[in-house]
Amino acid sequence: MLFVHDAKSWKEDIVAGLSAKVTEHTELTVVKIDDLKEFIGQVYDAAETAPGNTTSRSTDNGTAGTA
Repeated sequence: MLFVHDAKSWKEDIVAGLSAKVTEHTELTVVKIDDLKEFIGQVYDAAETAPGNTTSRSTDNGTAGTA
């Protein structure tokens, strides 16, 4: 399992809660990132302005809701 979590809100008791539910041998990696929400926003912004990017999350191309 891989968890990516905000460093300030991570609590070790999350692991204890998982151990009560997971019955098979499982490896867990926890990546704790300071200010995760802001970091994710920066990643999306960088992706939008990357060379060769042809999509934008702020523009509706009229295909929303179509199959």
